[in-house]
Amino acid sequence: MKLAPEGPADPDIEGAWIAEAKRRHRELLDGRVKGIPAEQVFANVRALAARIVP
Repeated sequence: MKLAPEGPADPDIEGAWIAEAKRRHRELLDGRVKGIPAEQVFANVRALAARIVP
């Protein structure tokens, strides 16, 4: 599996991701959403994976 594209990043896509990150950060700062502790996220992923992959 390849995770990085070959060649330079598309500036439009790069800009869209930066705008999305800023929007999500603002939501956190404004209290419109709450963060989830990493430990809880990883526990949820492990539990889900255990149900999918025996």
